[in-house]
Amino acid sequence: MNKELLFDDDIVFFHNQYYKSSVWKKMTKQMPEKGIFPSLRGESVEGVNFDEYRIHMKKLDVEDQYSSGRCWIYATCHFLRQEYYKKYQMDLLLSQEYLAFYDLLEKSNCFVNYIIDHISDSIDDRIFLMLLKHPIQDAGQWDYIVNILDKYGVAPQNYMMKNSQSKNTGDMIAVLSNMLRITASNIKKEYVFKNKKADFNFIKKNEMSKIYSFLCAAMGEPPESIEIYVGSDAQQKEKMTPREFYHTFFPSERIKTMIPITSLSGLEMQADHAYEIEGLKNMVEGRSVRYLNLGRREFKRLILDQLQHNMPVWFGCDSRYGVDKKKGVLDLNFYDMNQIGIQFPDREESLLYHISELTHAMLFEGVRFDSKGRLSGWLVKNSYGPEKGNNGYLDMRDRWFDQYVYEAVIDRSLLSDDQIRIYKSDPVLLPQWHPIGTLAD
Repeated sequence: MNKELLFDDDIVFFHNQYYKSSVWKKMTKQMPEKGIFPSLRGESVEGVNFDEYRIHMKKLDVEDQYSSGRCWIYATCHFLRQEYYKKYQMDLLLSQEYLAFYDLLEKSNCFVNYIIDHISDSIDDRIFLMLLKHPIQDAGQWDYIVNILDKYGVAPQNYMMKNSQSKNTGDMIAVLSNMLRITASNIKKEYVFKNKKADFNFIKKNEMSKIYSFLCAAMGEPPESIEIYVGSDAQQKEKMTPREFYHTFFPSERIKTMIPITSLSGLEMQADHAYEIEGLKNMVEGRSVRYLNLGRREFKRLILDQLQHNMPVWFGCDSRYGVDKKKGVLDLNFYDMNQIGIQFPDREESLLYHISELTHAMLFEGVRFDSKGRLSGWLVKNSYGPEKGNNGYLDMRDRWFDQYVYEAVIDRSLLSDDQIRIYKSDPVLLPQWHPIGTLAD
């Protein structure tokens, strides 16, 4: 075949190969009627009853992120609810909108500060172009939510409820992105015309004020204070800020010191090293995304250990493949892509070529074993509402875990002194376009 052109002979060859194949004949009949993925169904998989999990957390209602990219915030709120229940024996819904508001505000401030700090950089600079293409996203990471919680705390859900914009954030993110692009343009113009005399702080303050007002109009203004029942009989009301509420009623210091771990070989990463995605953060003064990279067995052992200590596990994965949304099952064999000649490479190569990405955050809340005592499945709390899966829960088969679970957050008390030392040491810096630098949505 010519390297540049397709000739008639090539098309004839393609045509003959297509008509010779019994598989493509079958797919030609099925795909237009059934759809692509239903036509590629592999093994029949069945859901698992909640009672089959030997270890599991308290079953609390599953919430719905709707059409937003805030799975990472929902997974965190699910995590906080479990911690609250363990201490007070009652459930408390928390406002994802409160956390998202300040996340978007801080991300906007990060963007504007980057533009000012790199004002002399060419607009063709790779990071500059990345930022202009996606100035802001709903998506995030564990380090992002720790930054927001530590600075702003959290509010009960009734103080900042969902609305049409927070349920479907596409338009809001599109408008906010253009506001930031226009801000970047105005700052660049100011630099060109006035150079060192440019008053960037005046522009920044003015534009950030507009962004704050826009977020308030779209989402509602966050509460400055809340009232919460306190005391042994929970009859006395006390007024406090959301930050005071968080640091009083949740294990804030323990959460702040929890460590994100991953398990990848290749991709310029080695086991027992710390890695940081350079500049990937949602707050100017906050921490960047950092991982402790471990071997595969140790990675899984720590997750299991945390569940056995009655603590849920926040984790990130690629949930686009092998999912039966009706039955609530994640399994590698649910679809048989080999039928049409597609063979997925290993996880590292899949990440390298963006076949797979870290796209979704959820919560491990349990684990089950087979009759021989071997680990066979993981109980996953999703954020697509109780109508999806098994009342909002998924059963993740262990072989799916091995392929698509990329990160987890572990309580520091479960890590060895050496692992903590490695995490706290100077990390190896990775660029923002590294495969592990993607954000969960």
